[in-house]
Amino acid sequence: MRNCDACGGSIKFVNGRIAKCEYCGRLFQVNGDNLSEVNLESLYKEAMGWFNRDSEDDVLNAIEIFDALGSYKDSSNKVYEGKNKISKARADETDRKLEEQRQNELAEIERKKREFKKKQKKKILLTF
Repeated sequence: MRNCDACGGSIKFVNGRIAKCEYCGRLFQVNGDNLSEVNLESLYKEAMGWFNRDSEDDVLNAIEIFDALGSYKDSSNKVYEGKNKISKARADETDRKLEEQRQNELAEIERKKREFKKKQKKKILLTF
């Protein structure tokens, strides 16, 4: 594990290519063994790009970056919004699956009713 050149604090990886000093909060771009300080605005814009996509993994990547940015602009609000966005998407997906299951069950009940009526009709015809 490397230490920050500015303060000597330990550097923790945020994701595969972004690292943050745990002491001073500086953000670094990871290129192999090299660390270079990151422009916060460009990192914020990149996170916004991830945030505006529909994929849960993309939003999670954005949340990691916003969390690392801390209080830069509205990053802390974006972390909250991202978590809500993911929760809502998961709830919507669960609702969709439950509705699909309900529709399948209703279709099965209708099929069984038709089958029962057909058997009843057959029984009545056979008794005459």
